[in-house]
Amino acid sequence: MRRTHLMIYFQSGVVRSRLLTEAMRWGWTLYAFCRYGAAFVLVLYGFAKLNGSQFAVLSSELDKPMGDVSGFWLTWHYFGFSPIFGTLVALVQITLGVLLCWRKTTLVAACGGLGVLATITLIDLTHGVDATGTVMAAATTALPGFRRGPASC
Repeated sequence: MRRTHLMIYFQSGVVRSRLLTEAMRWGWTLYAFCRYGAAFVLVLYGFAKLNGSQFAVLSSELDKPMGDVSGFWLTWHYFGFSPIFGTLVALVQITLGVLLCWRKTTLVAACGGLGVLATITLIDLTHGVDATGTVMAAATTALPGFRRGPASC
């Protein structure tokens, strides 16, 4: 009788161990996807700012009266006015993306990027940037903070 209880307990422990291992494997996969996904997006948007495909205003928007221009184009023109500002934001985004690629610098990138990325998300929300850009900014802000588990892991 005791032997049966011991065997059932042992078998349930093995099953629990396998489930925990499988969950940890999926956790690591999700963690890597979030970290490298955020790094890719940051580097992509940083280089887009450096090569001039972001913060560029269409000439058709410049011909409109000021009252007809949307908040998105006003914001775009405002931030695109200074090439130094665009380059600085681009370099910060590229640096944060590169720092996210190594495990030892992930925390530095996540903490350092929180202010920058939260500001970009806030500007997107308040100035009428399209939903795709706003969702991408919000997701990129949240992804580096995703942890793979307790601090002891």
